[in-house]
Amino acid sequence: MRGWTRGDVRAKRIGQLGRAFTECKNGFVLPTGTVFSLKMVDEEACRIWAETWQAIERSEPDGGWDWAHIHNETKWRDDQFCIALWHDDAILCGLALLTVTRGAIAVEVLEGNPDRNHPLKRSVLPILLDTSTRFAQVVGRSELRLVEPVDGLISVYCDVYGFELVPASKGQKTVCRRSV
Repeated sequence: MRGWTRGDVRAKRIGQLGRAFTECKNGFVLPTGTVFSLKMVDEEACRIWAETWQAIERSEPDGGWDWAHIHNETKWRDDQFCIALWHDDAILCGLALLTVTRGAIAVEVLEGNPDRNHPLKRSVLPILLDTSTRFAQVVGRSELRLVEPVDGLISVYCDVYGFELVPASKGQKTVCRRSV
């Protein structure tokens, strides 16, 4: 994207992310009547997160990230995007930070709503992985990576979702990766 400004690149990638959102929404099958949407994290998502998620005690790496801070740090970058998963445009059910790298889309952070009874329980991970995969395809990346995966979920990522564990080495972080 030589000759493009950072704003041009960000705008193009937001459009590509919007395409991935649409493809996921149209292609992802949930029980009849279950309605979800995917959007960029905005001030409304940060407000809902602060009002509903922060009251439930969690800590990294099992959640508990400061999504308002992550949003503020990344909202102008052309390589990082915070996305929100909503049920019926009313209940914030999942959040993820995606980074566009040279050959991959890296899921830096992914968190589901800590309310054990939220309406997209057990669907947050598959929906956000599907969206991330579609985004990788739209932007021409060949790999999806989960950066520093939670130990307790590595077998799920590998056995259920087809990722391969790549242990940390020489200044690199541990990742789970798969081709898209």
